[in-house]
Amino acid sequence: MHIRSTTRTLAAALAIAALGGVSTASAQFLDPVPEPSTAPLLGSPMVSFDRSVHDFGNILDEENVETTFTFTNSGDTTLEILDHKATCGCTVPEISKRTLLPGESGTIKVIFHPAHKRGQQNQTVTLLTNSAEQPQVSITINANVRPMTWADPVVAHFSRIEKGDPRTLTIDVYSRVPKFKVEGVTIANEVVFRASASDPVEVPGDSEGEVLRKVTITVGLSPTVPLGNHTETIQIRTNDPKKPVLNQQVIAEVVGDLVPAPNRVSLGVVRPGDPLKSEFKVTSRSGKPFKILSAKAVSTTGVQIDAAVEEIAEEGAAEIKITLTGNAPNTVQPIRGKVEITTDNKEQPKIEVPFYATVRGGPR
Repeated sequence: MHIRSTTRTLAAALAIAALGGVSTASAQFLDPVPEPSTAPLLGSPMVSFDRSVHDFGNILDEENVETTFTFTNSGDTTLEILDHKATCGCTVPEISKRTLLPGESGTIKVIFHPAHKRGQQNQTVTLLTNSAEQPQVSITINANVRPMTWADPVVAHFSRIEKGDPRTLTIDVYSRVPKFKVEGVTIANEVVFRASASDPVEVPGDSEGEVLRKVTITVGLSPTVPLGNHTETIQIRTNDPKKPVLNQQVIAEVVGDLVPAPNRVSLGVVRPGDPLKSEFKVTSRSGKPFKILSAKAVSTTGVQIDAAVEEIAEEGAAEIKITLTGNAPNTVQPIRGKVEITTDNKEQPKIEVPFYATVRGGPR
């Protein structure tokens, strides 16, 4: 009995030892837990320019200027220049390479066109690339453009002026051309404006010691100008071979003695089906009595608008009110039209006053 018990104990001990050995052996052959990888990921192309801005400084408006930028693929995969775009005033006639391996360089030529520009200019050229980090890369061109011959102001505006008003406005023409002069002034519609040019005089320029030539163009209303809004072009002929003609706009609103106020009538912003109502007055600047013989509202959008003239004394009045009424349509739409007015004023037998409204939203 003792021997059998001892045998069982020894067998159990051997079994446990055997199992322990298997476990130990298995543990020695398991793969270790991997550490986070420090290997670099697949890279991306990158664009590096030798400079991002080029300043031409002071330049004249008669000659194009150009510069060349150098760019390098500073990434670690192939760079592709897919396209380019430039703001107004710049062209890119030449890109030396559009496919660049890592470390390779190329050039881009940029030409700036200063014609018809004046003062400080900031233009950009943008490259479109295959880089996920730099799909667009821009470079900048700066320049201060000094014109050889120019007119100031660009647009001459009388604003509102009464027919017969003797006021004039001036347009100054400057030039850096030696012995510059204006050889003539032409207006396409001389019924509206008249103009004349002075002799040239010398004036200081914008840099030390610079001398410019200046000619003053004087513009006034023609005695035959009709009432209303006028925009005309004045052609100024010069001896500048590169700018033989300067075209300048002149704008005026010529009014008579009778003036509507406001000169455009709003019927408001309303809902479909809402009533419409507004008033305006026609006033004599001189205070002389006048009569409104008729007033008719003409809609260009198919909406019925009525115009009613207030009752006045037999001899007329210096101010007369007109009331506009109607109903908004059942649809969302703009309302546009004009009031056609007939008066007993010989200078202004007819007056037109625009009106407008906006119909929006649903019915109440």
